[in-house]
Amino acid sequence: MSTIIVTGASGFIGSQLVQDLLESYDIIGIDIESPNSEILQNPRYRHLRLDLTDTDTYNLIPTENIKCICHLAAKIRVDESQSDPQLYYQNNVVATLNLLKWALHNNIKNFLFASTAAVYGNPSNNSFVEEDAGNPASVYGRGKLMVEQILADYSVAYGLRGYIFRFFNVCGGAESNHPKAIHLIPIIANNLIESKDIKILGTDYKTKDGTCVRDYIHYKDITRGFVMAINCGFSHTNFKTYNLGSGSGYSVREIVTKSVEWYTQNIGIPSSSIVEASRRPGDPDMLLADCTKVKNELKWEPRYTLGDMIRDTIGEIVKGKNQK
Repeated sequence: MSTIIVTGASGFIGSQLVQDLLESYDIIGIDIESPNSEILQNPRYRHLRLDLTDTDTYNLIPTENIKCICHLAAKIRVDESQSDPQLYYQNNVVATLNLLKWALHNNIKNFLFASTAAVYGNPSNNSFVEEDAGNPASVYGRGKLMVEQILADYSVAYGLRGYIFRFFNVCGGAESNHPKAIHLIPIIANNLIESKDIKILGTDYKTKDGTCVRDYIHYKDITRGFVMAINCGFSHTNFKTYNLGSGSGYSVREIVTKSVEWYTQNIGIPSSSIVEASRRPGDPDMLLADCTKVKNELKWEPRYTLGDMIRDTIGEIVKGKNQK
């Protein structure tokens, strides 16, 4: 059976991708964090606690029968990237260069990269097509775009090939169990449960209600895209780049309102207040996905609605807290 390497294997999306891929492949998971104890019981899963910035540890990675590398390991906070760019370029760019050098040395040329909608800047239209990238508004986005450009150069020079997925705002229940969850709906859910204020960061964006607009996608739709790409194979000679989003935009204020409504109807009347605060540096007004390309070429379609994402996220967080 072929083996797939998944970096960031203990993370929000990476841990689910491991579960999906274990149905058909052996998996080597790489992360600086430990995975949950359940996955370690699977005899087809091997976990390596490695820091990809440390090249001395690469000799610990097996090289036999590797089908491809799914590279998800990265720092992901936009605000943190603005205040500490060295941390982000080291972990997101230098670490990827290290991984690519190791892969090419071992003749592993199939590569899938987790990129981000942050490679786009402020749009001139309501949605982005893949060709629009090139003007990121944050250090995080610039680092991801650098890696995309590196992959294109490595494809020409060294025969590397694969897929680049640009995620839009990822949601879903699995993040509820991840201690470093930073996405909007989990933050709202935790604040509702703990009776803390819900902050809307920025009300002066050029949008219909002044709060930034994002495209939300369920994490299970994301991991399904990876699986579909791997199953399509690597007969092409370059990198295929795809947006993964729903194609629909919702403002922060709308997400807060819908989350509070779901909580009230299913859990109880919350005592949290909604407060307005300053915007985060580096956040563009609007990010929407045009997913025409991935729908046509991979036959991928998002299956989960915004209601599903809110239900799954808040429901799982409430369930997890009740079990403690």
